[in-house]
Amino acid sequence: MDLEGKVAVVSGASSGIGAAMCKLIEKKGARVAGLDISEPPSGGVGSSDNSVFVRCDVTKPDSWASAIAQVNEHLGDISALFLNAGVMLRPPNVSTATDALELADSDAYHRVFNVNVHGLVNGLKAARESMVRAGDAGVVATASVAGIGGLSFDPYYSMTKHAVVGFVRSFAPVLEPLGVRIHAICPGGVQTAIVPDDAKHLIDNFMTPETLAENAIALLGLDTTGEIWVKDETDKPRWKVHSAYGTDEGLD
Repeated sequence: MDLEGKVAVVSGASSGIGAAMCKLIEKKGARVAGLDISEPPSGGVGSSDNSVFVRCDVTKPDSWASAIAQVNEHLGDISALFLNAGVMLRPPNVSTATDALELADSDAYHRVFNVNVHGLVNGLKAARESMVRAGDAGVVATASVAGIGGLSFDPYYSMTKHAVVGFVRSFAPVLEPLGVRIHAICPGGVQTAIVPDDAKHLIDNFMTPETLAENAIALLGLDTTGEIWVKDETDKPRWKVHSAYGTDEGLD
């Protein structure tokens, strides 16, 4: 997708992957709305003429609806939607040796599902009409290799990312007649603050948020729909491609 002059929305935009997405999308000529429950740091999204920050609690449909209404009013209809907000259940400072079942207290357990799963549904529902009006629009959801395999130190995160992959595969044929494409990107370890401190040695080949942002934007530009890009185990950012329509291939 040529982003020049288009409107893009990124959830989870104040830090990590979302912040990197906002910067790169703006460099490519788009007007960017960064959504987050937390204020961005100085110099983050909203600090330039071509970007705005909109406070949004992705777990709440009304908050999403209000955020999209503000984007439409100030920037226009949405051509690119990056459903990126995500959390782990296990806090970074909690040992991976801690019993995972013991971590599943009501608040933390519901929060990871509310952000990682319900946040996507709320966002797509709120933005759909605007994307249909824009025409030839695209959605990229941030999943994880844990959404294809497992993650023993945070099974609940893995469960939600499996749901993200299922969400994309299932909605691809629903959205296609509306002129909206949807894909998922499944990185391995990414250099962000949500990775538990004592799990970092378990992950090889950490990606930078900037590398992931570049690949997510490339995925947005496909004329296909329902693709799941999964990071393989090589040093370079090579992806295994799984399609909602049943074809698999490798992609450099």
